[in-house]
Amino acid sequence: MHTRMRFSLSAWEEMPAFQAGLFVVTAIFALLVNFGFIALVLVARITCDIVFAVARGSKRKVALEAVLRESLLDILLLLYGLNLAVYAATPPSSILQSGADSALWTVLVGLGFLVAKMAVLYRCYRRLAVSKSHVSREATPRNGSETALLLLILAGILSLIASPSLITGGAKSVIGILRRQIIPWRL
Repeated sequence: MHTRMRFSLSAWEEMPAFQAGLFVVTAIFALLVNFGFIALVLVARITCDIVFAVARGSKRKVALEAVLRESLLDILLLLYGLNLAVYAATPPSSILQSGADSALWTVLVGLGFLVAKMAVLYRCYRRLAVSKSHVSREATPRNGSETALLLLILAGILSLIASPSLITGGAKSVIGILRRQIIPWRL
């Protein structure tokens, strides 16, 4: 007699081999794409979350608000990565004096990019693949962590706006850096 075993996604996720494979695939993908592509993945995830919530009976406005609240950390991570790209493009001159320090600077900046991209990608995966019914049907009041995230996002936006006057190269340099990081088809 032939029997079939059915595994749910949650059963697969508990396996250490699946977790290791997911980590490796996410790391490779994060290394290959820029922040513009990561932003497209995030927008796709937000759109799917809204569609799932509306299909389950939530009002559009409530679903949009809930999904955007849940995405605040992802938006903050994207802003962190963009700020890192802008400000790390011109390292302090004291770091460039030594080859070892310059290599360390490059490694640290690369790790910063990788952590930001992997965090957003992994959070998007978890939201899409694991819990499709996470959006509440009722509006919930803001809590302190959401307010803190909103303030950090505002600080990240202001930091990007102020960057042309703070780094060498000015606005032309900042626009070039952001163009390389935001246009998704530049792999």
